[in-house]
Amino acid sequence: MHHLPVLVLSLIFPLSAAAGVAPLIADGPNPNAPEEVKQYGQLAGHWQCKSFNLQPDGNWAESPGLATWSWYYVLEGYAVQDVWLPDRNANAAAPMGTNLRTFDPGTGLWEMVWTTQQVPRLEKYRASYRNGEIHMYAERPASASFPKHLMHITFHNIGETHFDWKYESSGLTDGKNWREVARLSCDKSS
Repeated sequence: MHHLPVLVLSLIFPLSAAAGVAPLIADGPNPNAPEEVKQYGQLAGHWQCKSFNLQPDGNWAESPGLATWSWYYVLEGYAVQDVWLPDRNANAAAPMGTNLRTFDPGTGLWEMVWTTQQVPRLEKYRASYRNGEIHMYAERPASASFPKHLMHITFHNIGETHFDWKYESSGLTDGKNWREVARLSCDKSS
């Protein structure tokens, strides 16, 4: 097992041998879990990601350093959790954070919750899988960087050693005129 950030363990539940709690991280999907758990599970492992952000002049700028994005099957292989760790030497737009992702067979959608060490709230998202891509949608609350807006994240070009990610935003009353504002290019490191 790779070194596991304490953040992962502390967000779900504390591990305690005395309480008889099984280890949080699973080796893979549970055979009794919905088959769809593999949609996000295909990203299990550690990735190094280059980040690109749209600038006010319309050009794209690469952020310095590489972020580490680690993905795990968790909760006995019924869910997927990821941990985002920006480069410590870079002034990262996205702070350290984690997602817990579960698939709901009743709705056919992924339910997710995201939190960071900087913002004391849980943000909820939904996602679907189609044509080999994962599509996340949500209404994002206002932050220091952006006003309240609709968000569409797409995981695409997913392969065994590489995937791409893009973040698009739209006005709250619109939902049609999407503008790509951030990109990631991620390569597997283990």
